[in-house]
Amino acid sequence: MRQLLLGLTISIAFIAGCVASQLAQLIIPPARAGVPTQRWEYFCERDTDGPWTPEGIAKLNSAGREGWEFVQQLAGAGGIRDVYCFKRPAP
Repeated sequence: MRQLLLGLTISIAFIAGCVASQLAQLIIPPARAGVPTQRWEYFCERDTDGPWTPEGIAKLNSAGREGWEFVQQLAGAGGIRDVYCFKRPAP
């Protein structure tokens, strides 16, 4: 008799936990509900002044002041200059 009550208690607790977890999913909204997706705009510029010269650094700083974030430097080869890529949040 005691084993039957123990088994019945465990079964009821299991079923109650399953029901509670299903109800929680209905009540609690997903974490990203209503949050808009961030959109970005990009631009890339070829290095015309040579790698990391004062003029080139001034161009990078100018882009930063306009809200552009430097994200990647693509190394040039065979006479092709480096390319600098930037992004910023789209309006």
